[in-house]
Amino acid sequence: MSDYVRRFTLRQIIQHFCVMVLFILLALTGFPQKFSEGDWARWIIQTLGGIDQTRWLHRYSGILFAALVAVHVVTEMLRLARVAKDLREGERRIAAKIASARACTAAPSARATSRCAA
Repeated sequence: MSDYVRRFTLRQIIQHFCVMVLFILLALTGFPQKFSEGDWARWIIQTLGGIDQTRWLHRYSGILFAALVAVHVVTEMLRLARVAKDLREGERRIAAKIASARACTAAPSARATSRCAA
């Protein structure tokens, strides 16, 4: 038996990687615009190709980030719907077992059936 437990699916790993990359890109392009008076900010803006290129990169990174959030919300809602369905099915089965057990204890003659254990 392996001690390795896989916590995330490949889709979740890719999604987390994209979130990290887009967040860093948004920070890298957003902070220099906000604090443009600093030498470090001017250097980053020039390295990224100027203010127009930096703004373009920031806007499109934001759009991709928002789309990724939307995809994440939808996929998690679908996953939770599947979990809720499984929980309802489990609840139904437990209720059936309890009802069966009550029937066996309520009527001693029912013990002769295959449902009730002696």
